[in-house]
Amino acid sequence: MKHKSIKIKILLYFGLVSFILFTIFTISFYILLKQKNISNIKNELYTQASKIENSENYQNRKFKYPFLIVKNNKVIYKFGKFEIKDKILLTRIKNKKNFFALHTNGHEDVFYALKDDNRYILIAKNNFDDNMESFISILIFLEVLLLILFIFLANNILNKILNPIKQINKTVRKININNLNSYINFSNNGKEIDELVDNFNNMIERLKNGIERIEKFNSDVSHELKTPLTVIDMSIELALKKERNIEYYKNTLKTLQTEIQKIETIINELLLITKYDKYSVKKTFSICDFNSILLDVIEKYASTAQRKNINIELLKFEKIEKETNCFLIKTIFKNIIDNAVKYTPSGKNIYISLYLKTKKVYFIVKDEGIGIPGDKIDKITERFYRTDESRNKKIEGYGLGLSIVKNFLNLIDGNLQIVSQLNKGTIVTVIL
Repeated sequence: MKHKSIKIKILLYFGLVSFILFTIFTISFYILLKQKNISNIKNELYTQASKIENSENYQNRKFKYPFLIVKNNKVIYKFGKFEIKDKILLTRIKNKKNFFALHTNGHEDVFYALKDDNRYILIAKNNFDDNMESFISILIFLEVLLLILFIFLANNILNKILNPIKQINKTVRKININNLNSYINFSNNGKEIDELVDNFNNMIERLKNGIERIEKFNSDVSHELKTPLTVIDMSIELALKKERNIEYYKNTLKTLQTEIQKIETIINELLLITKYDKYSVKKTFSICDFNSILLDVIEKYASTAQRKNINIELLKFEKIEKETNCFLIKTIFKNIIDNAVKYTPSGKNIYISLYLKTKKVYFIVKDEGIGIPGDKIDKITERFYRTDESRNKKIEGYGLGLSIVKNFLNLIDGNLQIVSQLNKGTIVTVIL
């Protein structure tokens, strides 16, 4: 059945369920109807038996059902015709209740016996089940017709429901990586279908944006790797062009090592961005001591800040413990402080705060650095994006730090806010 269309599956399930329900209905209806019919016949037979018993001149009266009057095991009066031989009936009646049934010649006959000492009044209703069987046969025939009609109607309804899906499917087939500007223009076919169309169009938009990001990513990676690879290639070419002294080769090897480290850094940071997803990161949560993490990061950059004559000051520092991914928190702290140290000139200050407010963790880094132009703030969290000001000052970096921060914050439901003024400084706020 797995290869059948959804329409065939629904029709088969619908037909099977309908058949089972019709069968249950028929059996239940037959049992109830038979019980009702038996009750009515029993009352009629009892009424006739009472009239016979209380009548002195019953021989001249007409009755609906045939009957026998038996006295001392002998038939003393017989009205109408019994399908069962009298002797057989008389031998069976002794151990029976007042009302009973016997099957003969493929039919069911019911009897009512009114007993009084040695006398019996036995009334018969012949072929009791014939009418019932005829009625049930008609009912089954009608139910088969109804089942066929229901399947026919269900088929038409399914065609109306599935036709928009077929049209959507036909349109989607035309959409490919080279044709992502086409959208499904299909509406007013019910809430569910319209939602499906909207979801498809949103998916196409996401694919389009994703491919644009991939193309930009490829372009950026190519650009960032091209420079160190070019340096490596030229250094090797010059070293092989003619024999050099040992000092030259040492310098060349140092250059190669530096450029290889740059490539390695880029690759590691790119792998870091793609290492986690929102589902898997939840499994890595543990209780993290934010204060200890922050102090470790500050200590790492203390010597760099001292060399640049930059003062790092803790303005607000509260004890905070929270369940999250400690590695992600440390990486977030490291990248933000790294940026502040890189882009803050000598003799300036960096202010750091860590505190709780309304059950949220606030980590704020304020620097007196070169700042970011207002039209560039929205772009600085993109991969490999660096402002022209930072490039002109030849500050080391690959434009991945804030991209990693934003990606990690998305994974742990955090928020990043950046406020900056050119040549005055930047305030980066992380809310967790």
